[in-house]
Amino acid sequence: MAEAGAGLRSEACTSTGVLRVRPDFLPAATGALSSPVPTLGSSLAPPHNTVQDKAAMTVWLTRSDFLIPTGEMDYEAYQGDKYHTILNSLGFLNLGNNENRLCVDLMTERLYPNDMNYMEDPLLQYPNWRGHRFLLAEVAKFLTYHCGSPSCLNLRNTVVLNSCCAVFSALVMVLCDPGDVILVPTPFHSGFLFSAQMYAQVELIPVYVDKSLPDPNRTHVIWGSKDFGITAFCFGVLYTHNDDVISAMSPFGYLHSVSGITQYKLRHLLGDRDWINRVYLPTHHSWLREAYVYVSKRLRELEEQYEFKITFRSHGCGLYIWINLKKLLEPCTFKEEPVLHCCFLDHKLILSRGKSYMFKESQWFHLVFAENSQ
Repeated sequence: MAEAGAGLRSEACTSTGVLRVRPDFLPAATGALSSPVPTLGSSLAPPHNTVQDKAAMTVWLTRSDFLIPTGEMDYEAYQGDKYHTILNSLGFLNLGNNENRLCVDLMTERLYPNDMNYMEDPLLQYPNWRGHRFLLAEVAKFLTYHCGSPSCLNLRNTVVLNSCCAVFSALVMVLCDPGDVILVPTPFHSGFLFSAQMYAQVELIPVYVDKSLPDPNRTHVIWGSKDFGITAFCFGVLYTHNDDVISAMSPFGYLHSVSGITQYKLRHLLGDRDWINRVYLPTHHSWLREAYVYVSKRLRELEEQYEFKITFRSHGCGLYIWINLKKLLEPCTFKEEPVLHCCFLDHKLILSRGKSYMFKESQWFHLVFAENSQ
């Protein structure tokens, strides 16, 4: 794997918008940042030479404003006190984490029948590090169809690990050396910060661009189970045409493999094109649209009630919107965002701050509307 990785040092992961650059190029590449970026070697982070230092670093990473959008302790409190319309109306309402909870009942109904509960010896044993061949083939067919690929994707270009963050952290370790820097268009998934720094000691530096032009030969696509609202399945896919990347990524399945039972269920779920097209997608799109309309209406009502403008951004897809709460920040700085965040927590509401996603400006909060009515 070391030999394979050695030839990959100039690669780019353009599906997530990352580009490896030399650290001495950073000032010219990124320009001035409005807020300091935490790095493993900076004064913002604790040292990491001894076991105690590394333990301190782990705690710092999990509690950093930059790395955990809702905060570790906030999330733990939410897990023990979740809102429910009937059972716990005073619990935490989590609109900060990117989870699709709209179609839980629909998905549960599909996962219950006997065709999902088949058991045989190979499913109880260690799988191929890249994933069972039956799942890789189904993933390739699924992405070919739903992504509108002009040609059939090849299962040989596919690797399955136990989350998109696991895929990203492994990919960063393959493409980069410790201390390297990656430029990432912002906003981006904050979990990638944790993955890159904790596992590979690689820094992610935000850049503010309108678009990227990926090189197909250096494009590595990451896709996972969030589309189906089954995040607990812990399922992430890497698709790449780079044979060296495939070879270097495969051994990471030793640490990050998906259980055979889960792979079997995923194979049948992804392969049920009739149910996906006829039941799941129409229902999901309809409920997602209704949830968006409801949240938009409530924001407008809040504007009238409190007599201030709430600007929000949505691009017509996805699970969330960005809301501008500049009027509630005085002064409007990143330092004030946690203060407003704590006010929300006092009222059992969890939102994610823009700083966690490396926003260029303060005032933006991340609100997930793909929430079950319960």
